[in-house]
Amino acid sequence: MKKYIKILILRIGIFVFMMPISLTLIAQQTRPVGVDSVVVTFSRAPSQVNVLKAPLKYNKAFAISFQEDDAMSPIFNDVYPAFEGKNNNHGMFYTNGCGTNISFKMSSAIVIFANNGQDQLNPIDPWHAKNILNWDQLKTLYQSHWGIENHGLFGRPDTSSLNLIDYAIYRTESYARKKLSDSILFKTFVIPNGVTSFIGELRRKRYHGVIDVGTGPQWIGYMSNNGFNVLSDTINWLKLVKLSRAFTYSGFIPVADSLYSESKRGIHMWYLSGMHALPNNFLGDLNQIYLTYGQPGLDNILIAPDDEILDYLAVKQATRIHTILIGNKLKITFSGNIPTDRLYYALTLNIRSNQSISGIKVYGTDKYSSSGIGKDTALVNLSWKGREYISARVMADSMATLAIAHTVSSESQWDALVAMDYVQMMPDSPQKTALTRKLCDLDQSGWVLPYDPGFCASFHFQNDTTICAGDCITLRGPKGMASYTWKSSLTNTRIGILDSLSVSPQQSTKYFLTEVDKVGNVSKDSVQINVKAVPEIKLHPADTTLLIGGMVSFDAGAGFSNYYWTTGDTTRVVDIFYNDYPNGTDTIRVIGLTGFCVSVGSAVIHFGKPSGIVEFSNSDIRIFPNPNHGVFSISWPALSDKLLFNFTDALGRVIVKKQIRSGATGINISIPWLLPGLYFVQLKSGSRIWINKIIIR
Repeated sequence: MKKYIKILILRIGIFVFMMPISLTLIAQQTRPVGVDSVVVTFSRAPSQVNVLKAPLKYNKAFAISFQEDDAMSPIFNDVYPAFEGKNNNHGMFYTNGCGTNISFKMSSAIVIFANNGQDQLNPIDPWHAKNILNWDQLKTLYQSHWGIENHGLFGRPDTSSLNLIDYAIYRTESYARKKLSDSILFKTFVIPNGVTSFIGELRRKRYHGVIDVGTGPQWIGYMSNNGFNVLSDTINWLKLVKLSRAFTYSGFIPVADSLYSESKRGIHMWYLSGMHALPNNFLGDLNQIYLTYGQPGLDNILIAPDDEILDYLAVKQATRIHTILIGNKLKITFSGNIPTDRLYYALTLNIRSNQSISGIKVYGTDKYSSSGIGKDTALVNLSWKGREYISARVMADSMATLAIAHTVSSESQWDALVAMDYVQMMPDSPQKTALTRKLCDLDQSGWVLPYDPGFCASFHFQNDTTICAGDCITLRGPKGMASYTWKSSLTNTRIGILDSLSVSPQQSTKYFLTEVDKVGNVSKDSVQINVKAVPEIKLHPADTTLLIGGMVSFDAGAGFSNYYWTTGDTTRVVDIFYNDYPNGTDTIRVIGLTGFCVSVGSAVIHFGKPSGIVEFSNSDIRIFPNPNHGVFSISWPALSDKLLFNFTDALGRVIVKKQIRSGATGINISIPWLLPGLYFVQLKSGSRIWINKIIIR
């Protein structure tokens, strides 16, 4: 069984300029390749077989990625329908090498907030401009697997402190997850306005790529008009790579021609191009590239988002291939430690041999395609799910903990705002309520940006519940508020001013709590307490006297699902025999249950004897042995009257009855067939009576 290492949230205190700054770092984890094996069957046993990882996904010869910065809308209004074949466009496609068309795609590098903090992607916000995408359009792009990239939170980013850099990186992801999809993941950062101070934090946060117009040799593709060779052994695709892009508005066809020429020499290039406004000739040039290098032409171009290409190159680098050829069957297996923080998990294999291929089977994933049956070369595209997902609940708890840990209120706001996004994504639960309250309890006096309107204006302090009539329940509101006002549906007057209220309603009642926090925000909630009526137990008969040898039946009445008597019985009716309680007074009790509600009843039993009867003294009569096995003797002093002997079981049934002559001083009893249990001996002579227990083993 494969053992997967869970994502670990680490909280690390880093000192920069002697100032402690809390960061949440997600430790990169790995898991095995998500495919067990590929088995290739040949028509005959081959003498030569070669299996290679394709340099680019789908074994394409070269790749181009386009980014439109600042969430500009032409990517959706013009490019998306042209590439995808919508609005009467024919579409622009390449194939996966196995007959399936895949549309050209590009990326939108988004900036979420205007410089005044307003969401500029919200179409009803007054700061939303028509040339800017809205969240619904971005959602369509994301669901169609177009790229969505982090371009900084604000148009003019403030990088004056590490807290603000962290905030720009984290808030873009938390806010986009809230607005677009909980599954979105930002791992490529398009540098805004040449502000490279983000790079150090991006590396610590395990970003995969940074894109900018490179300004030095540390940028891959710097000073190149044709991108860079993806097979370069100087590039480690498993680390943060700094990718240099062109920022041109023309010449796309010559670039594609040049990339193709390089591929014919075995050099597989990747070219990145950014833009703000869409060039007038862009779609015309791309259509010509499509006809030449796309599905209608050579079908050797890959036009895809940066993340898709970066992830392929990283997975390819981390994967090792192993082959075993036995007869006419080739088994391909895989090893390697694959990072769990990628969006795309894919690998393309090129298979060459000197015999024709008759079959290809893939084990361990159902996401694959292949071609080459009947030929001596084959293409196999593999993909699988490999991402380790960090839930909104985990992120909310982690970021809230960081916010609370700050000792300066102005520093807590950045982590708190990120935590707010994740809390808002959580389903209603006690944990969501607790995290909301913790965040809203923070001192916000020094904050530059507030929480979203309404985030701290509502709370849920308790679920509606049901109690039994006569029970008491304590209602509890959130602690730490400036004031509390409790009211009920039965009265409009205030019935409580503390954070809790104990009530014992006699009928179903709704209780209302209004609270005011320390900065004046008013919150309200209510809870319905339903009261369940419980039947009353009135034992019949009531208090009674039970004479020697007698029996009485007590009835607890109907209306209960369960009965529990002090006698150990669990029925509605219980029988009490005098022989069970031969002397004195006792109280019998019963508990009746209906659902979770309880009712109790009781009655007093007086165990009496007829007038004129005098009991023997216990010292006058002896039973030996006791306990016994049914053979025992009884002795008593000589009497002038005849003696009546009764031996009964616990239910009062007579087993032995004898009349003994006057003057006798004892009797021997032998009944060894008796079942073990409790029995009673009764001796009666004139007005004198004696009863005692005997144990048969």
